[in-house]
Amino acid sequence: MHTFLNPFLLGSVSLALLATLASGQYVGSVGPTTALSAKTTVCNVLDYGGKADNSTDIASAISLAFTSCVKKTAGSRLYVPSGNYLLATTVTLTGGTNWAFQLDGEITASFAGYSAGTLAGNMLVIKNAKDFEMYSSNKKGAFQGHGFIWRGIPNYAGRSSWPRILRFIGCSDFSAHDLLFADGPSFHVVLNSATNAEIYRMTIRAASLGATDGIDVDGTNLHIHDIEVTNRDECISIKSPMSDATIERIRCNQAGGMSIGSLSNDAAIQNILVQDVEAYQCTNMLMMKSYPNGATPGFVKNVAFRNFTGIDNTYTLYLTEYWENSATSSDTSGVQFSNITFEDWRGSVRI
Repeated sequence: MHTFLNPFLLGSVSLALLATLASGQYVGSVGPTTALSAKTTVCNVLDYGGKADNSTDIASAISLAFTSCVKKTAGSRLYVPSGNYLLATTVTLTGGTNWAFQLDGEITASFAGYSAGTLAGNMLVIKNAKDFEMYSSNKKGAFQGHGFIWRGIPNYAGRSSWPRILRFIGCSDFSAHDLLFADGPSFHVVLNSATNAEIYRMTIRAASLGATDGIDVDGTNLHIHDIEVTNRDECISIKSPMSDATIERIRCNQAGGMSIGSLSNDAAIQNILVQDVEAYQCTNMLMMKSYPNGATPGFVKNVAFRNFTGIDNTYTLYLTEYWENSATSSDTSGVQFSNITFEDWRGSVRI
């Protein structure tokens, strides 16, 4: 069934579009299976050529600490001490079981590295890690994207290759927490094919424009909580495929809002609980978006949105199956939305 629900306004009332109760949430355990206290071997990037001078590319030091120390020693920590570091080359850390990445300093993206072609697509990628934890012990671990420099490129040329800050691909039994992200050239945190993950206590500050998503996520059995995002695009965006997840205690400031999508072929999103969300001066509190005419469009089902509070937002809910004005005279199929529930929504909108 093809539907287009125009954005609607919600005052201080409660919204309850309850068909049958959606019960989605994560099941079983999430996060690393080995306690952080047992990861005692320290692999300090300063011992592998790293310098906290904000001018020496730290990429090789991170890579060497990982390959020469972390991967050879179970129960180890890749350690970036306090200080300011420059990253001019994309770093991909693949594999490793029972390890941690302790970021207590600030890593800044190098525009010169981007111009030279060494920093593109992502700043840091963690791939196929298991029983892994990324964190800051001093609450000062941060990534500085200096996105304002990229936005000075005429007509935003090459924007698709502007680096995302932190990306997890195919990781399982892991967590990331107590990290700061500022002014990414593109998205800030991306989780692809994550399993048994916990993401929490993160603060993201981005520019007031599109393509600055806070967290984009797909995977299975996830708990994302206690996140604050300030930007003008998606706060946290649920992508496909995703199942069995709880997203809660989220603060969206002047953002595009929470979202599902955009979706087209083979969408598979189910058993999701999103609750305790506060949206302040957002474009939407929640947006669900998909395209028509998918060959195998897929579904979104058993999703509950509970306890949303809005303060001075433009719209409350935006649901469209014609994202980016994609309606045609020959619509044949669309993503099927079913058992989507809304409960305890309240707040104010701009009139």
